[in-house]
Amino acid sequence: MTETRSLMTKKIIKVKADMPIQLAYDEMKSHGIRHLPVVDHTGKLVGILSDRDVQRAVHFRQVNEIEQEMTFNPHDTVETFMSWPVQTVDENTSVADLTRMMIEMKISAFVVSGGNQYIKGIVTTDDLLKYLLELLSSTEATKGMPLKGLFWAGL
Repeated sequence: MTETRSLMTKKIIKVKADMPIQLAYDEMKSHGIRHLPVVDHTGKLVGILSDRDVQRAVHFRQVNEIEQEMTFNPHDTVETFMSWPVQTVDENTSVADLTRMMIEMKISAFVVSGGNQYIKGIVTTDDLLKYLLELLSSTEATKGMPLKGLFWAGL
């Protein structure tokens, strides 16, 4: 049985709740990620910021007839737009259970937590899709099997 620990990203980029939303957006963009765990001044997990959350903070300014400029209110912080409470899973959660939870809860990321709100990693739908792709490309048994049958058979 494959567990969440084998899929999760362990090198975590976190942001503080009181950080300006513009800086959090810049972090996402520079690292090519869509989810940032949010911590308070003690390092405790207090939320998660997704690209959808950031979209709510964006303001557009018309530069000319064709161009728009994306801006943020300099007083808006991550805390204002983050999602909470954060959905967490244990690193021992099976990939099948993780997938079920993502589908049922309609969320695209779980923070993998240890004790006392310690962050061990993050696992996203992208991680699950990469895992599925590895399965599809690594097994000869899948040839000719419909994708739906393959995917749901493992759950």
